[in-house]
Amino acid sequence: MKQAMKCTLQNKKSAKKKKIEYDNPMVKSAYELLKKTADNDDPYTSYGLHIANELKKYDKATKLKEIDPSANAASAKKKIENLRISYIRESKKEQQIGRTNQKKLTRERNIEIKKEKLIDAANDLLTNRRETNAFGVYVGKKMEEIPAGARPR
Repeated sequence: MKQAMKCTLQNKKSAKKKKIEYDNPMVKSAYELLKKTADNDDPYTSYGLHIANELKKYDKATKLKEIDPSANAASAKKKIENLRISYIRESKKEQQIGRTNQKKLTRERNIEIKKEKLIDAANDLLTNRRETNAFGVYVGKKMEEIPAGARPR
C-alpha cells in the first residue's frame, strides 16, 4: 500500500474538502477489512458477477433474449397481464378478508348492545316492580280494601 496516498472527499454541507490519510492505523485496518470482504472466492458468486458483467455489454433486447430465448413482445405482454391479474386477485382477497373481519366485529358489537339493552330493561322491571297484569292489579287493590282481620287465608 502506498505510504503517502491521500483521498479527498467533498462534504456536501460545509463544502470543505476533507483529507483522509491512509497512513493512520485505524483507517488502514478499516481499508483492509473492506478489501477482504470485496475478495470473493465463492464460485457461484464469481460466476454470477461474470454473467452480470457480460450482460452489461448488451442492450435491453439482447439481455431479454439472453434471459428468455423465446421472449417476444406478445409473450412479455402476456406475462405482464398474468402478473396484473394475479395482483388484482390477491388484493381482492385481502380486501375481502378485511371486510369479513369488519362485518364480524360489527355483528358482535350489535349483539353486545342488544344484550345490554335487555339487561337494562330487566333491571328496570325488577327495581320498579310494576304490575303488568291488569287482573292482578285489580285483585291487589281489592285485597287492600278488605280489613286485615277479614282477609281469607
